[in-house]
Amino acid sequence: MGSPALMVPSSLPGLPVLRAGPLSAGSSPSDCASPGVGEGYGQHIIDACMAPSLSVAPTDCAAPVAPGAPAPAAQPCAPAPAAAQSKLLAVSPALPSAMSRPVWSLEDYTISRRLYKGSSSAVYKATCLHSGVAVALKVYFLNRLPVNVVHMLKREIEIHSQLVHKHVARLYGAFLDDSQRVVLVQEYAARGDLFHVMQRLGGRMPPEHVAELVLRPFLEALSYLHSRGICHRDIKPENVLFTTDWRLLVADFGVSINLHHERAVTRAGTEGYMAPEVERCPLKADPQENKDKPQLAYSTAVDIWAVGCMAYELMVGFPPAIARQQDARDAAAGSIGGFVANEMTAAALHFPASIPQPARDFVMAALSADPAERPTAAQLLQHLWLLQAAAAQAARRAAVAAAAEVQVSSPIPMPVPLAMSPMASRMVAV
Repeated sequence: MGSPALMVPSSLPGLPVLRAGPLSAGSSPSDCASPGVGEGYGQHIIDACMAPSLSVAPTDCAAPVAPGAPAPAAQPCAPAPAAAQSKLLAVSPALPSAMSRPVWSLEDYTISRRLYKGSSSAVYKATCLHSGVAVALKVYFLNRLPVNVVHMLKREIEIHSQLVHKHVARLYGAFLDDSQRVVLVQEYAARGDLFHVMQRLGGRMPPEHVAELVLRPFLEALSYLHSRGICHRDIKPENVLFTTDWRLLVADFGVSINLHHERAVTRAGTEGYMAPEVERCPLKADPQENKDKPQLAYSTAVDIWAVGCMAYELMVGFPPAIARQQDARDAAAGSIGGFVANEMTAAALHFPASIPQPARDFVMAALSADPAERPTAAQLLQHLWLLQAAAAQAARRAAVAAAAEVQVSSPIPMPVPLAMSPMASRMVAV
């Protein structure tokens, strides 16, 4: 089944870009292949046709001059080979000065190993030769990307490059290395993702550690994103990373959207973490499809639902089994019917006896069927469970410091009991 052609915008509005020529692309319905699924760090649900290659406008250059001969006047020449072309698409407003330069290229990096390989992208660990900073290079092969993914890639660069927060993975910059590859230079997280950390800890974490090590820094980042109108739309343990010193980072903005600029009306994200109002949205063949249907629009409350799913999974060992009623998936169904069905199912969630009541209340509040009833990220930061966990940690640290008559700090930012237990050595060994 084909889909309408998409004219890729020639620029990314609002980006601090440096260009030597515009990006442009076009196609006709006959150029499109069958719908496909884009791949990246996360598994995004996308329905689209294959995109044409981006073309780079030629630049002026001078002809070669023999030694001792007078230089001729500059004149237009044929485009240089694709491998020699590089266009800086975006840079972070907080880019380290050692990484700042007018021209970016893959030749600026020493690549040590591949971290991920998909059908249309790959991720590599690399070192910036200018600064010595370890980075992750996310490379997209444009001739393999569906049209919707090209649109989403531009949106990802526009959104992610402008985010500056200690708990948001930094996108240092993005550039077009040649006519077929877009490279995103990201902050490298040496400890890996939360899902694999959790597996190394036995498949789940104590509730107090979930509250302090994960949810508090995560919600600080989410509150920052939501204050800027950014809806992440793919919150899950795999998209939570840790640096060498165990600083938590929210990552993968591949399906994120700025609600200040457009409506969110797409069924996007990962199964098991989608809010009911997301699941009732249809897949799309064109980025502008259904934008004129306000009844489909959802808010940043979908991220709060995913936070509830993630909190439950971290404590219990698997995501909440919330059965979806058919009317919750039907875009034409009344919202109340769908939400009530989901609310009844969520209310029946099983919690192990080891999960304290405040933690259960936190999860159930985040999984409120009506999005208007879900707390905001800022409100969840003030939830009783998180406040109690913070107070308990502070008391334990004070007690340990008093007993040793020195201030004892954990080698990683986690509650003292975990840092003093065998679990800490397992976590450090990740």
